[in-house]
Amino acid sequence: MTESTRVFRLHESAFLALDGMSLGTAISVASDNKERFLGVKVNDALIGEVGATTLIEILKEYGHVFADPKLHDIPNTVANSVAKFTRAGASLITVHTTGGREMMRAAVKAFDDNGGTDFGILGVTVPTSLSDRQCVEMYGMRRLEKVLQLAGFALESGLWGVVCAANEVREISEKFPDLRTVVPGTRLPGGNAHDQKNIETTLFAYESGATVTIIGRDYLSHANPQERYLEYRKHLGDL
Repeated sequence: MTESTRVFRLHESAFLALDGMSLGTAISVASDNKERFLGVKVNDALIGEVGATTLIEILKEYGHVFADPKLHDIPNTVANSVAKFTRAGASLITVHTTGGREMMRAAVKAFDDNGGTDFGILGVTVPTSLSDRQCVEMYGMRRLEKVLQLAGFALESGLWGVVCAANEVREISEKFPDLRTVVPGTRLPGGNAHDQKNIETTLFAYESGATVTIIGRDYLSHANPQERYLEYRKHLGDL
């Protein structure tokens, strides 16, 4: 018997994070997992061995490309970057919600004007590596309070969704039902949290209402990725 009465499928709603890899390794991992996940997420590789647009053009052969540059600049600069990533084939592009409504709206317009399809602009709220105490120190607010404030700005600006911790999904969905939620760093029960402080299992994220999850180190650092993949499917009721 599975842990949930519902079935969640990785190839329908999960991205595999290709962070901290060489170009060759990223392409190899993307190829090996083409049928397993909805697509791949790239962050530091966007400024790696080849240009960002070339990387996106290569990786889109293996599924949707989630470009995660976390853009934060003046509206025109952000719009130019979004346009470049969109034309190359990125389906999701992240911006920091703290960049303001004008910046976020410019990003949405650039995505739409340059042929963006499928997904859209995703707003980073409060990084999942920040604790509640750190949020109070930085923002003068508890973590959830700040996340909800930024999620509201994202919705008002026309963003497709926001990045948040799994334990924040329910509150965001209740307050902003039209806003999609993406949860990074999800793992299997007992998996290593690494540098994350607000981390939950992949199943918990989906059962809380997450639209999309991101799976990375917990899967890729395993000695036998095929075995780990089957463990994830069992965890999600898909096996």
